[in-house]
Amino acid sequence: MSIFSHILLLLSPALAAVGLMLGGWWTWLHPVVMYGFLTLLELGFEGSPDNPPEELEAARAQHWFAQLIFWSIAPILLGLVSALLWRAADFAAWELIGLIIGVGTSLGTVGINGAHELGHYRGPGSKRLAELLLLMSLFMHFHVEHNRGHHLRVGTAEDPATARRGQSLYSFWVQTLWGGLRSAWHLERTHLQRRSTSVWSHRNAMLRYGLLQAAAVLAVGLLLGPLALAVWLAVSVFAILLLETTNYFQHYGLVRRSVAGGRLELVGPQHTWTANHPISRAILMNLPRHADHHIAPGRHFLNLRHVPGSPVLPLGYPGMVILALIPPLFVRVMDRRLPTA
Repeated sequence: MSIFSHILLLLSPALAAVGLMLGGWWTWLHPVVMYGFLTLLELGFEGSPDNPPEELEAARAQHWFAQLIFWSIAPILLGLVSALLWRAADFAAWELIGLIIGVGTSLGTVGINGAHELGHYRGPGSKRLAELLLLMSLFMHFHVEHNRGHHLRVGTAEDPATARRGQSLYSFWVQTLWGGLRSAWHLERTHLQRRSTSVWSHRNAMLRYGLLQAAAVLAVGLLLGPLALAVWLAVSVFAILLLETTNYFQHYGLVRRSVAGGRLELVGPQHTWTANHPISRAILMNLPRHADHHIAPGRHFLNLRHVPGSPVLPLGYPGMVILALIPPLFVRVMDRRLPTA
């Protein structure tokens, strides 16, 4: 993936912004392009497994254009969400549905995904920006659960973000939403207990996140009214479910085995589904090369590598989202590709 293809990160919010500005049938431009046109386009364009030269990784990660696009995500999404809530009353219900899909997709892909990337960076500035991005979709506990929970327990029954073989998406949503929240609370409580700090302390990130999200919801309701609040909640739900849908097929049916001494085997390429579809990679910060992210969580997303040995998804990510919504078809297609041993 070239550095300048990185601009496609902004495709989703750009399409949503066009719908917001023009109204009418333009409000459905985003869903048609993102879930229709791109799905069809990637059917015959699976991409290349080639990896960037290792000696260029540092230069790629620090390239001015890549940095410009990446650090523009938060202000762009904040402006997009604010504009939608401010103008919510200007649109008919059918227009709002299209806009909710567009803005919700932008938050679920560029927003939460950007927060996910920032969560692996060091430094308080990156953490605060990640929290702001997650606040926009009311999903702040992800910052605790993903980094301290999912990466350690992926491929096990203890990981709420790992789907079991044969499990439907809708069952998985219940498992991961409730399980992720419960896991994040447990992880934070354990973290505080090790430091001899009360769970009810201001140092408890889960308490801070809960209060901040409640304050934001109250502020939107009081300042912009019930319609704007309902729209924001709908956008947030869509964003969260979209993120969890990608979790569903990224690890579907893959299990880490026990090795000598009863310990789990190390996370390897066989524990994550991968894909090289270039459009999906460009609009999702290389997320389809998910196996390498789990093997090397600190690697910059522009430098994520194709790792042999990882099971390969049959479609790009937009197509996989649609396939996941049809459980019998999804299970049939994916089970045929699951490793037999």
